[in-house]
Amino acid sequence: MKLLKQFIQQETVLTAAAVLAVVSAFFVPPDVQYLGYIDLRTLAILFSLMTVMAGLRRQGFFDGLGRALLSRTHSTFQLTLVLVGLCFFGSMFITNDVSLLTFVPFTFVVLSRLGADVRRSLLVLVVSKDCKYPQVAVEILNILYDDLARATAETAPDVIAYINAGGHNEGRPYYMEVLPSNNPSIYYTEHMAVINGEMTPEETTIAENRGSSQAILDYLKDPQNVTEKTLGGWHFYESRIIGLGASIEALEKNGNAEWITPKYPPTTPTSEQKKATLDKTELEAYVAIVTGAQPIDYFDTFVSEWKRLGGDAIAQEVQEYFAQ
Repeated sequence: MKLLKQFIQQETVLTAAAVLAVVSAFFVPPDVQYLGYIDLRTLAILFSLMTVMAGLRRQGFFDGLGRALLSRTHSTFQLTLVLVGLCFFGSMFITNDVSLLTFVPFTFVVLSRLGADVRRSLLVLVVSKDCKYPQVAVEILNILYDDLARATAETAPDVIAYINAGGHNEGRPYYMEVLPSNNPSIYYTEHMAVINGEMTPEETTIAENRGSSQAILDYLKDPQNVTEKTLGGWHFYESRIIGLGASIEALEKNGNAEWITPKYPPTTPTSEQKKATLDKTELEAYVAIVTGAQPIDYFDTFVSEWKRLGGDAIAQEVQEYFAQ
């Protein structure tokens, strides 16, 4: 019963469609004419379209298009306007559903290439109206995102002193990434190349470096007079150039650093097919536990479901990759 309830919660649209199909059978009894209700031509066209989209994605078409788009948009508003405009004007020439099937994969590719700070700026907190303790979600965000953005002289005098002294109030200790070990070197060398005129911000290999390197260039135009507009550039310059430069140079000189490229498994076939479902299952389980809708023991149920939905298959594929 618990698994059935969980399935209904995860597949609400599918469950509702199945129930309505059964109910409609009482009004229109099943017969041989049911076969004529299936529009095979439309299904074949949609299947062909999705096959073409998958092929273009595998060939890197959307990735290249995403890089071109990001190199020509300079703010979140511009990016949002372009993505919405693609669907808006595209639906004038093709149907709405085909427009969505065409541009949604492209949108995912573009968003995946954005820096972590930009992606976080697009997040919107949504709490169900039936949530028993909605304040818990806000409290969790306060823990993750810290109180620096809302700090005052009374609540956090040390923080305000840091900001008034030129500190960047977006440099919050709330985000952690596991990166390849050569990323620090890439951050430093590419930013230095941009500063020295050896490459442009658009030519950097990491999406995050494009915005940060341009911000550094804006800051260096007048580094003695930092404004609100160039404060971000100062922050990036201090961390990417001064901080990383000093640490990389010192570690290399004393022999305590050996930069290697670790072996990361590629995206497995099951992961490519099931990742969205697994991520949705994980998020829903965490939210249910945190908000009190499910007890902490529910985590074991989530793990079993995660494995059943593809987790075990992904683990097996990764093990086979490393065994090669």
